[in-house]
Amino acid sequence: MAQGGCATAQGGALMAQGGCATAQGGALMALGGCATAQDGIATAQGGCATAQGGCAMAQGGVLMAQGGVLMAQGGCATAQGGALTAQGGYAMAQGGALMAQGGCATAQGGALTAQGGCATAQGGALTAQGGCAMAQGGALTAQVGCATAQDGIATAQGGALTAQGGCATAQGGALTPQTRGLIAQRSVLDTKGLISPKGGGGSFGNTFNQQRIHHNFLLTSLHTFFLFSQDKRKKEWSWNGYLPASRGPPTPASNPSAWS
Repeated sequence: MAQGGCATAQGGALMAQGGCATAQGGALMALGGCATAQDGIATAQGGCATAQGGCAMAQGGVLMAQGGVLMAQGGCATAQGGALTAQGGYAMAQGGALMAQGGCATAQGGALTAQGGCATAQGGALTAQGGCAMAQGGALTAQVGCATAQDGIATAQGGALTAQGGCATAQGGALTPQTRGLIAQRSVLDTKGLISPKGGGGSFGNTFNQQRIHHNFLLTSLHTFFLFSQDKRKKEWSWNGYLPASRGPPTPASNPSAWS
């Protein structure tokens, strides 16, 4: 790792903060600088990261890898196989890499941890906040290309996801793009059923079903009201005109304007 300078590694992980980072075989990361990988990974300059092999991009945000990775900002994150990142919170991984910025991080199998700085993983996934990041053993995913929950809990069984201000749990696989509108303020939306909520917050499918049930109920009620309102046999005439004492009540045909 280097702060305010440059770092180079031949086989492993490296990182630079406010400088440059270059790797030929492994994961690397730069915070507020530029990162370049020569091993068919990606190149980022000035706060954006791009991967070439099934990867996504981010411009000034948190990144995450695709192979069972997840991260949380200001919350908690847990992964069972991959890497995860937490900013200002607590992060824990059982098999992979993790990092925390301004918080605490714990790894049980092959990960680096940094408090108030940066951290890199030697096994593929890495993360940068407001800078660049790239990984070799799994595609990078940015906030513009992954599922995001801003105030709830998200769970992915076959995908990676990102949670902001909440908790996220992933067991590994694909992810939901943020640019396709699958985002909720209190839960992750996933029309393919890859993501299901835990704790508070409903999924897109649940919300849709509730709306559909409510819609069908309204249609049924309106249809029933329409049928009853059109039933001529239940129609009762009422006289609203002036009735002289010398004459009996007129019929609707004789004085239609006085009838309703």
